Parts: sequence; structure tokens; C-alpha cells
Amino acid sequence: MNKYVLVLPSWYPSRVDRFNGDFNERLVVAASAECKHVVLYVVKDPSISKVEIIVSRKVNVTTYTVYYPTTKIPLIRSVHNMWQYLSLNRKYLKEIIDQKGKPQIINCQVLFPAVFAAKFALNSVGAPIVITEHWTAFYRENPHSLWKANRAKRILFTRLLRSVDHIIPVAQRLGTEIKRWAPNVPQTIIPNVVDVGIFNCPGVRPRGGRFVFLHVSTMKYQKNTDGLLKAFEKLLCGGASAELHLVGELPRAIRLQIESSELLKKCVISHGEVEYPEVAELMKSADCFVMFSRYENLPCVILEGLCCGLPMVATDVGGIREVVNDENGILVSSENEEACFKAMLEIVEGIRQFDRTRIAAEARAKFSYKAVGKQIAALYSRLGTELEFN
Repeated sequence: MNKYVLVLPSWYPSRVDRFNGDFNERLVVAASAECKHVVLYVVKDPSISKVEIIVSRKVNVTTYTVYYPTTKIPLIRSVHNMWQYLSLNRKYLKEIIDQKGKPQIINCQVLFPAVFAAKFALNSVGAPIVITEHWTAFYRENPHSLWKANRAKRILFTRLLRSVDHIIPVAQRLGTEIKRWAPNVPQTIIPNVVDVGIFNCPGVRPRGGRFVFLHVSTMKYQKNTDGLLKAFEKLLCGGASAELHLVGELPRAIRLQIESSELLKKCVISHGEVEYPEVAELMKSADCFVMFSRYENLPCVILEGLCCGLPMVATDVGGIREVVNDENGILVSSENEEACFKAMLEIVEGIRQFDRTRIAAEARAKFSYKAVGKQIAALYSRLGTELEFN
């Protein structure tokens, strides 16, 4: 029988959403350099009428993506979907284990619903269960925080968290928040991973023309793009020669905000949603990355920007202060537009200067596939598995 890690993600890329949980996929790729992984991802697809399964194989990773249809009856939709999700997990997990044997580790990526499925389908397997956790819902400042969930959900989440053997938060701050729910479950902090073959430092960028700020996000409420635009408009009103590049789909309100300002129309460039290589090229050609989020965990785009040697202007929320410091950026308070404006002004005017080559080298040493993969493998080894590490 094969020795492998079984991965059950709550979020993972698929044809339904190719960017959903892409950081989970990268963690699997990083860890697969050390040992074999089998991924089972069950996801609803409203466009189909019957269950479909797609199997893909890459070096040391086999992925089973199971798509299931949704019911058109609103009153039973939630219960129906959850039952299908749990039943399909149980069915295909049984097939995987019958074929490959018992996994040495079960890695659930994000608490819910993956751990729920693991407990429903694998209660008697006996392999250690670990969670790799990214969920901003553990933060109280999130309007959809788990702390605001109803009593039944809070009890369920608490029991699920306390039932696992180990938790891997991707940031220290997240780990602290999770401790409030599961104080006795051991933790190991392991960060998200960056493909440094794409995200790397191009060397000294020739200066000329406008100063280039870059922002990459979903542009939703959490990211506070409207506040960022206000701070940037103030920078332009002061006479700064700068432009702001936005990567991500712009909501209607953000488009209207830009179109209603003559300054913003001239100096804000929207690229829409683009592929990772293009994001990397935009980072390499920018002067500074700016993120003005209301709340965060540890955004992958910040790690990617650092690996490209980009200095940061970012809000001091979530785990951002664990990677952004005086050597690579400026931290500002959430929703403090004046502080965001002043930080951008300092960088544009050269009051604060940064060594891009050093920023990139330090980030690559922490967040590369090799560095993070070895940390994950070391944890699996400590958990007493018999995995064959390469």
C-alpha cells in the first residue's frame, strides 16, 4: 500500500472558481516535494444535473474533484447540499482508502466543512488529523466573525476544533485567536507559500515617469479599496506624480468612485483579473505595494510582493505585522486614510527608502516552496508518521 497524506480542503481551485483556495493548492505542491499527497475536493456546481468526478495526477499529487448538482427547491437547499457534500466525501474517501490504504496524515484545509466531513466519513481510520487554517472568521473585527454565529454553530465549531490533533495557522495572530476556541490543541505556525520562480526580484528598476503603486485584491469591503482611493486622491491633490494600478475585478461602486474624480481617472489603471505571471510582472515593474484592508489574515499577495522586493504600505491587521516591518514597509492603522496618505507620501518623496534586493532575498528564504515544504514535512515527522520523505 502507498504511504501518503490525505488532504480534504474546504476551499480549493476548481472549474467553479479557479482562484478559490489557490493558496491551499500551493501548500499541497510545496509539501508534495517531501511526500505523496492525495486531495479530495467535493464542490457544488449548479450548472450540472448529476455528479461528476475529475481525477488529475501530477508529481506526487493525485487530485479527485467531485462536482455535485444543487436542488432547485429553496426550502431544503442548504440541508440537501450539506448531505450531498458529506455523503460524497464518505463514498470517495472509502474508495481512496480501499485502493491506496490508510493515510498516514489527514490534513483538513480550513475548519469547515472539511473537518466535519472528516469526522463524518473517517472517524474510525485512526490517522492524526491536522488543520491548516487561513479563515479570517476567527477574527472578531470580521463582520462575519464566528463569534457572531448562533450558539449551535459556535458549539459545532468548538467541538470540531478540539477534536483534531494539531492546528497549523498560517500566522501567529490567527493562532492566538484560535487558542480562544481550542486552548489545548497543539499548534505550529507555518506561513503561506510563494512560487519564487515567478515572484522574484528583477534587480534595480530604472526610475522614470510616475511613481507606481500597486494594489491586488478582490476589491470587496474587507479590502477597503474605497478608502485607499481617497488616500491616493489626496496624494495627487498635493502634486505627487504617481499612479495606482488595481488588479482584480472592480465593483460598480469603485468604478463610479474613479470615474467621478478627474484626478483618479487620469492616474488609476485597472487591469481586471489576470493570471499569476502577469501579477508577478506588474509587481516587478511597480515601486510600492499598498493594501488598506479593514481586516486580514496573512494575504498571499503581500508575501508575493515581498518576494519581488516590493516595499509595503499596509494596515496593521491580522498577521501582516509578522512580515511587514521598518525594513520592508510602513504599517498604518485600519481605516486611517490620513496615515495611509502620509505613508505613501513618505515613499514617493524618498523619505523612506528600501533595499529591494534584500527584501526579496529575505522573503524567498521564508516563503519559497522548498522552505515551507520542509516545515510541513518536519511537522508530519514529529507527529510520528511512517511517511517516506524524499
